Amino acid sequence: MYKLFLILLSAVFSYASVELNPDNYKEAVQSEKIVIVEFYTGYCSWCTKLQTWVDKNNFKTYKLNAENYREFSKENKVNSYPTVIVYKNGVPVNKVSGIDDAKDIIRYYNLKEIK
Repeated sequence: MYKLFLILLSAVFSYASVELNPDNYKEAVQSEKIVIVEFYTGYCSWCTKLQTWVDKNNFKTYKLNAENYREFSKENKVNSYPTVIVYKNGVPVNKVSGIDDAKDIIRYYNLKEIK
């Protein structure tokens, strides 16, 4: 399940995060061949740890604060945080959610083990 996500994540190496909202979401996910969107909340410590790891390793991601856009998050079937959705050519191709997925992503790259 994670293999495709991790391959796609590595394909967008060397960028930073861009904040999204419901108004620019559709345009953003269609803007590039591969787009990675993280749904996060301010109270989610794993969201913060994942974002720190993403920033440290210069991955380009888009992120959306699910606290501020609860209905939009529900429409995208986001039920836990962090949730990462990978889009290829504007179509969602993979989704990972929750603490265990965030840990697995970081372990895969052996960059920093978070316990």
